[in-house]
Amino acid sequence: MDGVLVDSFAVMREAFTVAYAEVVGAGPAPFDEYNRHLGRYFPDIMRIMGLPLRWRN
Repeated sequence: MDGVLVDSFAVMREAFTVAYAEVVGAGPAPFDEYNRHLGRYFPDIMRIMGLPLRWRN
């Protein structure tokens, strides 16, 4: 194997939490639900979770 394996789970959780707060507002970010859908097409995850696909204005 070539390269380095990195456990980026904590960083992914933090990024999702920050983005959720900026777009949706106050309240707990549903990261555990998001995590259950990892591997799917990102727009599908957002649709399944009822979250906006565009997180940027």
